[in-house]
Amino acid sequence: MLTYDPVHFTTALSAKLASRSRHVCVFLGAGSAQACDLPGVEQLQKDVVSALEAGDKEAFQRQLKERNLEGALTRIRRIAALVSGEEKFDGLTNKKAKDLDTAVCKAIVKALDIQDANLEPVYQFAAWVARADYNLPVELFTVNYDLLIETALDRLRVPYFDGFVGTVRAGFHTGLVEGKPGSDREWIPAFFARLWKMHGSVNWCWQEDRQIVRLGHPIAEGAAAIFPSDTKYEESRRVPFVVLQDRFRRALHEPETLVLVSGYSFSDAHLNDMIFDAASHCPRSEFQVFCYSDIP
Repeated sequence: MLTYDPVHFTTALSAKLASRSRHVCVFLGAGSAQACDLPGVEQLQKDVVSALEAGDKEAFQRQLKERNLEGALTRIRRIAALVSGEEKFDGLTNKKAKDLDTAVCKAIVKALDIQDANLEPVYQFAAWVARADYNLPVELFTVNYDLLIETALDRLRVPYFDGFVGTVRAGFHTGLVEGKPGSDREWIPAFFARLWKMHGSVNWCWQEDRQIVRLGHPIAEGAAAIFPSDTKYEESRRVPFVVLQDRFRRALHEPETLVLVSGYSFSDAHLNDMIFDAASHCPRSEFQVFCYSDIP
């Protein structure tokens, strides 16, 4: 593995971050949440399995064979979409698949409770976001479901926009998300940081009309809207996820973008394609990856 002089690296990075003309994006994976004592991907999967009741545990472990947590969730939702009534696939009826989806999501919400988390790392991060003064807004992308970043930004009174508008049950506003930075359609002020949760959140929930809303607290009942569904013919289930992933792609292709990647395992092929495509086609942009081990 290559080694680096940390003083030289941080000095060079500080110089790059000092330019107000840079478009700065930060992409956070599960490793960044581990710095706050939340479980990583593997531990989260173990915690979820342990929290399930006997019948659900056996059914979920079948779906986990040769898959990770999100892969198993995807398979459960595909089964729910494919079967009806008392039809079964891999031992699951439509109702059982939906109930298992809800049970798994509840276990994830419980495992990602931040009440006892170490918030110091995200406070430091939020303090940097508060001081960031760029011509274009800082864009924070994450595939994490937890509420660490929102909590830190709120407590330090850092203004940010996450794609939802409203207070009690905030609805997703596609037009505000798709506004191009610096254009007339960018209706949110540039000093508002952008927080884009591409795989959903523990405080996103489904309404009866299958639209997604954001609450001010983790979901207590029902299934949280976490990880994008790939049900092709139920577009309402996919809208926030598709729009936010497109925002990620467009942000990476913004000229002279500096992308800071932290805690990401490069295990999502779809996101990897967008990152490597932008790195190949944007010669004046730069990608800095903070990785615990070698990049796969």
